[in-house]
Amino acid sequence: SPDLNPIEHLWDVLWRRTMIRRPTTREALIRILPQEWLAIPQETTRSLIRRMCGRKQVLF
Repeated sequence: SPDLNPIEHLWDVLWRRTMIRRPTTREALIRILPQEWLAIPQETTRSLIRRMCGRKQVLF
């Protein structure tokens, strides 16, 4: 289930952060993606993992 995979949600966070900056060229997108990836707060990742663990307990 995609809900059990935190990376899917993390890609969504990355995409939203990137689109806010409105890259207009491929080069701009390539430059922005790593910047935004590194700027995602570690707490965001922790939160996604905690939610995944909670969903796993509900399913099993």
